[in-house]
Amino acid sequence: MYDRALHYGHDRHLLPDYPRPRPTAEWPPENIALLEEYCEWLRAGGASPQVIRIIYLPMAGHVL
Repeated sequence: MYDRALHYGHDRHLLPDYPRPRPTAEWPPENIALLEEYCEWLRAGGASPQVIRIIYLPMAGHVL
């Protein structure tokens, strides 16, 4: 889901020399596992799939 959000994101607003978020294929495996656990935690807390996909997932992916 993060890769899809990254694909449709609007990073054109970033400064030219600002680092761009990387796809999960370039992440260490432990970061992918952590993102999956975070999504499960959000679902268990009652967050809707749309809110997770649009708000939480992209920001968490940028951090990881």
